[in-house]
Amino acid sequence: MPIDGDDNSLDLSLDLGSGDGLEDIPSADADMQLLLGEDAIKAGLRSSQLREMFEYYLSLREGGQHLPPRSRFNPAEKPRHLPNIFLVEREVQPDGSIDYRYRVYGTGLTVLFGAEMTGKLVSEFPGKNRAARSRKIMDQVVALKRPVRTAGNFVTRNGMPVFGESLVMPFGENGAVTHLLADLDYDRGA
Repeated sequence: MPIDGDDNSLDLSLDLGSGDGLEDIPSADADMQLLLGEDAIKAGLRSSQLREMFEYYLSLREGGQHLPPRSRFNPAEKPRHLPNIFLVEREVQPDGSIDYRYRVYGTGLTVLFGAEMTGKLVSEFPGKNRAARSRKIMDQVVALKRPVRTAGNFVTRNGMPVFGESLVMPFGENGAVTHLLADLDYDRGA
C-alpha cells in the first residue's frame, strides 16, 4: 500500500471482483478508488455536500485526536445530509466475529438500495455482494482509524447506473473505533 506525503495520503483501487469470493459483483461495481488523508480527501472530493460534511467531521475532533467521540456527532445538525447518511456501530457477535449495526440509515439510501436497514446488521443487507463490499470498506476504515473517500461506478438494485462518491468517517473512544459515519452523493446515469 503506497503511502504518499505527510498526511498519509493513500490512493488505491479496491478490486472486489477477483479471487476474494466476490466474483459475481457486476463489473460496474468491481473497482472503487479510496483516498486516505485529509489533504488527499479534500483535493479528491467532487461533491460540495461531502466537502461540507468532511469539514464538519474534522471540527468534531478534540485536542488533536484523529478519532472524534461518537457523542460529538448529532445527525440533526446536518439535516440536509440525513437522506444520504448512515451511521453504523461496530459489534462483536456471539460467535466472536465483528459486524456493523446500522443505527441511522437515510431515506435516500433506502430508495437507492431498496432496503430499510435501520437496526439491522450489514450482514443482513439484501444482496450479499454489496454487503461484502461495504464490510470490506468498513473494515479498512477501522484498521486505518482514518476517514476515507470512496468513488466509483455502481448499479442500484433497480439497475440504474450511478457514479457514487462517499466519505466513511470513524468515531471512537480511547483509540478504538466504535462507529462509522458515511455520507453518499451520487449522479444518476454514470
